[in-house]
Amino acid sequence: MDYLDKLESRTIFIIREAYHEFKNIAMLWSIGKDSTSLLWMVRKAFFGKIPFPIIHIDTSYKIPEIYSFRDKYAKEWNLNLIISRNEEAIKNGVSPDKGRFECCNALKTEALKQTIKKYGFKALLLGIRRDEHGIRAKERVFCFPPSTLIYGKENNEIKKIKQGDYVFTHTGKLRKVLGVSKRNYSDKLIEIKPAYGMPILSSHNHPYLSKKTRGSGKFIKYKLESFDGKVYEGETEITGKAANAWIPASEVKKGDWIFIPKLSLPKKNKIHKIDISKIIDFSNGIIIKNKRIYYKSAHSDHAGVPQVIKLNPSLARIFGYYIAEGSFNARSNQVSFAFSKKEKSLINDTLKTIKNSFGIDGHVRTRDNSSEVLFSSKVLGLLFAALFNKGAKNKNLPSFFLHLNKKNLQELIKGCWLGDGSNERYSTRSSKLAYQIRIALLSLGILTSIRIKSKRESKQRIIEIVGHSKKRFGEMIGIKSKVKFVDRLKLVREVKETPRVEKKGPHLTSGGFWIKVKSVKSMAYTGKLYNLEVESDGTYLAEGIAVHNSPRNQEFKWDYKNQPPELWDQFKSRSDDNSHIRVHPLLHWTELDIWKYVQRERIPITNLYFAKNGKRYRSLGCLPCCSLIDSNASSISEIVEELKTTRIAERSGRAQDKERAYMMQKLRSLGYM
Repeated sequence: MDYLDKLESRTIFIIREAYHEFKNIAMLWSIGKDSTSLLWMVRKAFFGKIPFPIIHIDTSYKIPEIYSFRDKYAKEWNLNLIISRNEEAIKNGVSPDKGRFECCNALKTEALKQTIKKYGFKALLLGIRRDEHGIRAKERVFCFPPSTLIYGKENNEIKKIKQGDYVFTHTGKLRKVLGVSKRNYSDKLIEIKPAYGMPILSSHNHPYLSKKTRGSGKFIKYKLESFDGKVYEGETEITGKAANAWIPASEVKKGDWIFIPKLSLPKKNKIHKIDISKIIDFSNGIIIKNKRIYYKSAHSDHAGVPQVIKLNPSLARIFGYYIAEGSFNARSNQVSFAFSKKEKSLINDTLKTIKNSFGIDGHVRTRDNSSEVLFSSKVLGLLFAALFNKGAKNKNLPSFFLHLNKKNLQELIKGCWLGDGSNERYSTRSSKLAYQIRIALLSLGILTSIRIKSKRESKQRIIEIVGHSKKRFGEMIGIKSKVKFVDRLKLVREVKETPRVEKKGPHLTSGGFWIKVKSVKSMAYTGKLYNLEVESDGTYLAEGIAVHNSPRNQEFKWDYKNQPPELWDQFKSRSDDNSHIRVHPLLHWTELDIWKYVQRERIPITNLYFAKNGKRYRSLGCLPCCSLIDSNASSISEIVEELKTTRIAERSGRAQDKERAYMMQKLRSLGYM
């Protein structure tokens, strides 16, 4: 298989996948070489038939030969052709003479938007190539492997995230997931290893909120005496300010900074009480009587458990003890807390709080150096199992931990730490619990590192309080760190405001942490890659790190300043009902590739591309806006040879590109191709 076969195969795969994923899809056909080649491959993808409409945007100013070519092959290829015209603008005399930007916007952009709205298209196939124009080089693919953990209301691997879930963004706020994208991939991934956190893998062009420390251009002389008495002299550059930017993974280097935000927990729907009847399974013989819950086989003198329990700091702390050291034996209906014999304060705390909250007496069983606090209650056991799961490797914080008030959350973490922690370090076999604790601490403004304990103990996660957060952890949780923080390596910088890439809008005061990148490397990968579309901020946290994504909105506008994705071999499996997707199957082709493919396949092409009297069109559009270029290439083979040596830009003959700075970018941001 030669490289043209590979390009064709890749494009046909994209076309078929897009058709499979979207119920209402169409394709744009400009009659130019790119869209005609794409149309050819659509026909090949579906064995000569095209199962969706083809849209031609008619400005009424096209070169006459374009219309004749369109009509001939629309009939010959049996196309379901939709001719898109902004009749009102044409009637009002909109023309290039009144401004090419205004003309293109009215006769192309608005015409396309009207057609999308009229027919309800959810996706469009376009013959855009990455090399044709600078703005099209911003088309990118943003993706992560299936196991990448996304921080949110329910921490989950990205492959398990669904439309409607809530995830944290770079602002630290929870936002709704509008859609999930996935694609097949076989190429290199970039692994970025931050100073505090797990390594993160992504495609090379996924953007991270990052900043690079640059030199100021100013130098100072220095004279230093070393420990051996020698004096060293020299000159060093003063560090300059680093600009915040969304930087592709391939451009992130060792020593750069990436961002972890402090998290803002929901202010509404705080949990102050627990209704046990809404949590436990009543098929286990549980009954309710007079607002108390009983197990049907309990002794007749058993007082039962209150249906509604008040959630206070003491009970939150006991929850933490159970998460760390607790278990439930369903056969004996016993809830157990395992402590060291020396932990008398924790033992007494547990006995007192369970009695006060649930009305259940417990007893202590001591063996050697350990003490076990036991409570005989089926209801209590089922409640704890439902809230915190079973088994050390499956334990988790209660699902409502994001809705706890600050004091209750602090005591919940304190209980966990007193059970399984030691000074600034916490150890657990539950990966889910480890990340929940990290999120809880980030909401308290406390940064942690997270890592695998060792290759031999790969299931064990170690969380450690780092940086200046050690002091805050001691003040909030009441547990002192063993090792005092001294930032010799300058690995973390805490900021009070969320970084802004654009110097517009209000400063967000949630703040966060700039974390230094320890290493960057690439590795081969074959498999699925996933991406999320998130409302409002257009960002999310992959392994806690702020990454970006922002598609076209329901008005078909494109936020080019944040360099969002335009899908090519990435397929969106779910989307917001008010949005649509652009799919670009030719994005990886070049102009030379297209002409070689046209030559090989003998694709019909309008004669406008072939030279007559030393002139030809290299890019087609409206007659008033297209100029002929100097050329003697009167055949496809001569065009191929010409392109191998020419230094003239493909769109050099398009007048609208020259009328206004960034005109193509502005048109596309408003909804153009």
